[in-house]
Amino acid sequence: MVVKESLIDYDVLAKKIAKELNTNNKSMELKNADTEIIKYFVHISSLTKTAEIYEKSGIYIPFIKGRKLEILSHTFLDSIRKNLQAQLMLEYFESNKEINIPTSIQDINFLKNNNININDFGNNKLVAIDSISDRFDYPNEIFTINLFRLVGSKSMDEKDKYFYSMVINCALPRKSCWSDYGETDIIDVEIQLFTDIRNQISKNKHIGTVESITEDFISVKLENLKIKKHMILSAGTVFNFTYGNGAEIAKIDCKDGIDYYEGLGDDENDLLIEELQNKCKAFNSLSINAETAILTTAPFNYKLQVIEVIDSNCNHKTFY
Repeated sequence: MVVKESLIDYDVLAKKIAKELNTNNKSMELKNADTEIIKYFVHISSLTKTAEIYEKSGIYIPFIKGRKLEILSHTFLDSIRKNLQAQLMLEYFESNKEINIPTSIQDINFLKNNNININDFGNNKLVAIDSISDRFDYPNEIFTINLFRLVGSKSMDEKDKYFYSMVINCALPRKSCWSDYGETDIIDVEIQLFTDIRNQISKNKHIGTVESITEDFISVKLENLKIKKHMILSAGTVFNFTYGNGAEIAKIDCKDGIDYYEGLGDDENDLLIEELQNKCKAFNSLSINAETAILTTAPFNYKLQVIEVIDSNCNHKTFY
């Protein structure tokens, strides 16, 4: 559903739905992770000082390609926020997931002073995380989306193109878990954001811990016993900066990724290779955050096929 204009008060709608769900389920007891309420906080922002950060970011320069980032009007952002809130509420209406996208002037002004961007990545002492958590009922995950129009870029049919970066604090109240994701040259902002937010919410679920790796085979100690043979799972890499040499391991992963994609000999992978090269450089600065354990899922994504489940252990074969 795409809502172009509406007189609906989305805050009132959210409260009514929450009240209805509470009434219908007041006799139910939350017993496991599948029924425990998970709160997602999503803020969509467009600030001048943040635009300058991304224009100079070594990670994003290859994708922005020297173009200027233009901040978006309050009216445009307000429409996106309200439409996404309505769509996500419908998507997760009968689930254990609660989505909060603030739209009030008071909340937006508060968040201008507590904006999170790529320069904050890995900073587990960031005051903004605590400030947002305290004000917005302690969400489990905070999504900060910095959205801009790409100046001087239009599609074949003269439509504007946009850039966005999504930085996620993904395991609150533990502040050491971070993830980042970005898109550039997008045209339909609303559809793209809805798709990417939904993918992040629906796909990410902790199932266990890796016990051993032998060539392409990975053995995982399961915490989620619903995993079955032949399932295809997505995996992300955790680089721990608290113990050991997380930064060095991250750079080794970057180098291995570069070698892999260069070995394919496909020009379509050039941007991904460039991203890996820039990420490798970025880990040099991230390594100074000695108390930070960092999760990155871009571009370190892997597909795992479950080949067998033995007791609470499952074995996977890795493929890209």
